[in-house]
Amino acid sequence: MAVIRETLFRRLIEERDWTTVQTFSLHFSRAARELADLTGERSLGDVIVSRRSFDRWKRGELQGLPWADTRRILEHLFGVPVAALFRSMREQDTSVEQREAEAGTGQVGFTAGAGTQLPSEGSISVPVRTSDGRIAFVSLSRRDILGALGVGAFSGAARSETPAGAHAASILSSPDPIEQLQATLRVLIDNDNLFGPHRVIAIAQQHLAAIRMLRKDRRGVDLRRLLRLQTRYMELCGWLFQDMGDLRTAQHWMGMALETSHMADDREITVFVLARRSQLAGDMGDHNEAVAMAEAAEHMAAPGSRLAAVASTYAAHGHALRGDALAAERAYDQAHQLCVQIDPDPMPLGPWLDDAYIEAQRARSLAHLGDHTGAAERFHHAVQRLPATYHRDRGVYLARAAVAHAHAGEPEQAAQVGLQVLSIGIETGSDRIASELTELDRRLAYWGTVPAAAQFRDALNESALTHA
Repeated sequence: MAVIRETLFRRLIEERDWTTVQTFSLHFSRAARELADLTGERSLGDVIVSRRSFDRWKRGELQGLPWADTRRILEHLFGVPVAALFRSMREQDTSVEQREAEAGTGQVGFTAGAGTQLPSEGSISVPVRTSDGRIAFVSLSRRDILGALGVGAFSGAARSETPAGAHAASILSSPDPIEQLQATLRVLIDNDNLFGPHRVIAIAQQHLAAIRMLRKDRRGVDLRRLLRLQTRYMELCGWLFQDMGDLRTAQHWMGMALETSHMADDREITVFVLARRSQLAGDMGDHNEAVAMAEAAEHMAAPGSRLAAVASTYAAHGHALRGDALAAERAYDQAHQLCVQIDPDPMPLGPWLDDAYIEAQRARSLAHLGDHTGAAERFHHAVQRLPATYHRDRGVYLARAAVAHAHAGEPEQAAQVGLQVLSIGIETGSDRIASELTELDRRLAYWGTVPAAAQFRDALNESALTHA
């Protein structure tokens, strides 16, 4: 008789009484159609789950994670990263010490009992580190998280079962829906770096549905404000999918953001989206597009502005991808010079741009150009200067530093840094971290006799945090 492996997925379907393939498929298909409506990707609505797959998921017999579209629908349905859904509960059911989670302008303290709590009607699933270093998902009441975030926009939005139309209607009924949408956007951007894209993307898409409804009867100044907001939310969705590793969907969202920015007649937002498209092209390895988009953004940006520095930073990496080290160095130096001259702005586009960010991008370019020792040093230097709330970015830069150490022939340092990053990857669900750690795993395979390398590879294998 086959041994059933207890997973979070199994517990959730039992709790919701979705234990037959027929019942589960109804809810899965509904989530697929909703996600298709939110993203504009009609093919998502056609994704189905076979009886064989459902039975394997229920028994916990996965050899790897489901296909990318299926993962997205499962995460939309349950509000939990797929890696956590199919991880053994033995790894998650452990006593949790009190953990302070900084978010927004406040701090949230919470304690779980002996067993991991499951997401419920009045709660949001949040990853926490246990006393022995493992990651467990516990339920945090919406009231607590709202108090920490300082905004009421999350109420009801984190429930993946909430229809997009119902959530949009709740925004429409608020005294000032446009102001609420603006306030929530600021919170979502901050929350993304703390917890990763999976908990943010459904809320962002629900707010886009609200914006589309509001646009139907707004004119003049209000309509332009909504179009600017729609552009920002679309750009955010592009970023979230980029961080999840779904670059084609990210490209789709960024294309829509650029088109909407022209309708909004907002030159600054158009420049920002062009710069972001350059960054995305760099992640996709398209050096010609990366340089072209960055140069277009630089041409449109106000001289000496923050956005000119952002565009110069992404142009630099495009040059590095071309193999032009001198042009890359000049562009990074220019970005640093512009960064020093930037006038303070309480709500800028690209608020993350500072010397540490530019140095982290320079480190990435150095790695591509073959200077792995220099890249590792610059990554570590950048991490030391990151704000405390840049949790996910710290993980990305450290993961890239670990890979650089491995390329430089320093397996012990690479493995030690990789072990530090592993928990951040699990907490945030960032595909950028997962892809770097997967590359690190491949590199460390050459040093199987080094104890630290073997320890990292075993830990990565147990975590199920791998990149397809």
